Amino acid sequence: MVWYWVLLSSSRVFSSNKELKVNLKAKDLVHPYKTIQLAKSRLLTKPTRSLLLTSFLRRFVQPCKPEKWVFIMGCYNSGTTLLERMLVTHPAISALDEGVFKTDQLITPEELGWPRMWCQVVDQVRLTASDKDVDVEKLRRDWAVFFDRRRSIFLEKSIVNSARMPWLQANFKNSYFIFIVRNGYAVAEGIRRKTAAGKWLIPTQFGGSYPIELCAKQWVVNNEIVECDSVGIENFRTIRYEEICKAPRKSVEELWEFIGLQEGPNWSKDTKWQIQEKHSQIANMNYRSFKNLSSEDIVGIENVAAKTLEHYGYPVLSKGI
Repeated sequence: MVWYWVLLSSSRVFSSNKELKVNLKAKDLVHPYKTIQLAKSRLLTKPTRSLLLTSFLRRFVQPCKPEKWVFIMGCYNSGTTLLERMLVTHPAISALDEGVFKTDQLITPEELGWPRMWCQVVDQVRLTASDKDVDVEKLRRDWAVFFDRRRSIFLEKSIVNSARMPWLQANFKNSYFIFIVRNGYAVAEGIRRKTAAGKWLIPTQFGGSYPIELCAKQWVVNNEIVECDSVGIENFRTIRYEEICKAPRKSVEELWEFIGLQEGPNWSKDTKWQIQEKHSQIANMNYRSFKNLSSEDIVGIENVAAKTLEHYGYPVLSKGI
């Protein structure tokens, strides 16, 4: 109840900006947990994050210290959210989605003017094991507000953290990394489509959407950095989006075992999942992305990502044009 009144009061006291205020209905007052979650999402997440409230909360929140950390790595539109939803069904896991937006200690490409395109600002977002600029104590306190302390394993999923694996391992004990790879054509198409409809504005020189070649570059750079850094990662596992779609239960059970967990709750391939605005069963959606690509798009992707596509064994679509 303490969180309820602190966050409820904060929504009225700490900002006069209408974007930051939480519109509470009478029924929400009967469900304090729902009200707290709503307040958190508005007040503690960029770009509407209240620095004053954050500073206040840091004085009272203990930093996160779970038994294990799990970090999901992968490019945008690679199935990271689906993977997170599946893993968190285990009662031992508490998840935080896009933790980089819930702290001022980690910079995001969106803040640098490049939504879903951190390959354009690699030098500014990348962290290595020796980097000391981030205040890890403050970061842990920021994240602690969102994790369920009753659970022993904390899972965090932020796309840009694919450029920070060595740093994460150095600063979060008992950490495990799961890298999900998806067909580069589908990823590039998804980045272009979702960025155009996103809330963060892309550089004006691109008009309403990124060129498909730049989207392919993001996929290539993301995967190259993860593959390179993985050599120094103690607990690292790669999985394919396509494998998850084909055998979701088998895939998640193998990942739970990798983390050191026993079998989780029952669910089948027919289970429906809430992924962003959709609520549906698990299915390989690559074909939809392929349909959205013109022959010029396909060639543009291959001009940038041909070697990476070959590395992962994905068929060259231009041969079928």
